[in-house]
Amino acid sequence: MSCINSKHLIKFAPAFLAIFIFAFSCKNSSDLKNTQSSQSDLAFLSWMSGTWENSQKEVLMREEWTLQGDSLMTGTGMQVKGNDTLFIEQLRIFKDAGEVYYVATVEGQNDNQPVFFRMSASTEKSAVFENPQHDFPQVIRYELESPNVLLATIEAVKDSKKVSREFRFRKATVRLMP
Repeated sequence: MSCINSKHLIKFAPAFLAIFIFAFSCKNSSDLKNTQSSQSDLAFLSWMSGTWENSQKEVLMREEWTLQGDSLMTGTGMQVKGNDTLFIEQLRIFKDAGEVYYVATVEGQNDNQPVFFRMSASTEKSAVFENPQHDFPQVIRYELESPNVLLATIEAVKDSKKVSREFRFRKATVRLMP
């Protein structure tokens, strides 16, 4: 029977402690995504909630997101120029069989059928949804740059080239009538 020498134990204890701490404290981004999407609710996306606006060349773009209970976010996206509505889309984010989906339905596009994008990554302030079979977009990214700025990026590969558009939304302020 061997006996552990206390000098050897003391000599190697800091190294074992460092390895133990390192092994259990590191998480990569896929671990973070798995942790968040394994939650039973969509609270980890609450940073998207609210009304967001962007004005470009006389066109007002607006997205409005609301967390409905713990398992559904609903949204509306629209573009308006003057008194003309150019574009309206109905949006949903929900969880099914452990996966989170972003669903967009636009009248007059895709035979009026919803287009599904599966969440591929998320952090505390960003989310990425993908559908490589869709023509455009194939990737939708949301990133909260600050409490009042939401960056939305849509992208796809067309003719072997990456095509993307960024939309920097600002949190809409409530306007009270005088």
